[in-house]
Amino acid sequence: DNKKLTFGIEDIEKIVKPAGVLYFKIAEPKIKKVGRNVLTQDVEAELREQFRMQGLILADSNVVRSMDKSIEEKKKSKIIDATLANSNTVKDSEKVVTNEEFQKLINYTGDLLKKISKEILTGKISINPSYEVGGQGKTPCEWCAYKNICGFDPKLKGNKFRIISKLNKREAMEKM
Repeated sequence: DNKKLTFGIEDIEKIVKPAGVLYFKIAEPKIKKVGRNVLTQDVEAELREQFRMQGLILADSNVVRSMDKSIEEKKKSKIIDATLANSNTVKDSEKVVTNEEFQKLINYTGDLLKKISKEILTGKISINPSYEVGGQGKTPCEWCAYKNICGFDPKLKGNKFRIISKLNKREAMEKM
């Protein structure tokens, strides 16, 4: 029977629950500790810190333990950006979200993607880069592969960056 072999997205959502949204930068690591007296384990610890996965993690101790089998209570994971407060609790931080917050984020992102998709399909493809207040002073135009095609120039009339303020987790959740 084919019906037993086919799953719809609704069926998968009943089985699979997200544990986090994680990434790590693929960049040449910058070792701060150099010299003859630097121990190999110090360099390795610094490398591990730089390659720790970033992003959001579900506030579930089982999830954290599944991602880092060697995590110890009250110590930050060497693999993900999380700390176990005790055996059953993940320490609250900007990088940890509840089931409800994670679902809110998924719904918000889905709605935003639908809105943007509709705008693109109706021909709205305006030049609208953003700039983060308090960021590293770089604009997205500095690394954009399409900067020569789009022609955005903040010196031209009508060309302005969308200013984005850095929000903490609570502020971001309130805006969704």
